[in-house]
Amino acid sequence: MRSKTCFTNYPWNIEKGYNYIYDCDIKGFLDNIPHKKLMRVLNKYVADGTALDMIWNWLKTGYMEEGKYHRVDSGTPQGGFISPLLANIYLNELDWTLDLNNIRFVRYADNFLLFTKTEEDIKRTEEITKEKQRARAGDINRENKDCQF
Repeated sequence: MRSKTCFTNYPWNIEKGYNYIYDCDIKGFLDNIPHKKLMRVLNKYVADGTALDMIWNWLKTGYMEEGKYHRVDSGTPQGGFISPLLANIYLNELDWTLDLNNIRFVRYADNFLLFTKTEEDIKRTEEITKEKQRARAGDINRENKDCQF
């Protein structure tokens, strides 16, 4: 399933009978990623200290509003080219948890779809996802959709 793209994975799951869709995003995710937790995750996968220093400095850059500088302790800059990449790395462990629990999913940054065959499985999937996400930043906004095709 990993080799399929988002565009082929969605209809493929529906065709296979996974008609219950858990549609969610993580509330305020890009604004609230804790910098220190993100750096701990990055340290697991990136050995280049210079690259890690650049990412840290980029995260800590802050922003200007009405001529006043504002410090930031969490979040990645909205619209930043690297923000979705950092979000994907940060949420890799969520992907692994879903995969280990045989939950079909499609995710890009903080938006994802989970597919199940029954309403009971949606509830189980919701609990697994929320439990894993509690250790991360943000609450999950969810829409439960029963899609009969």
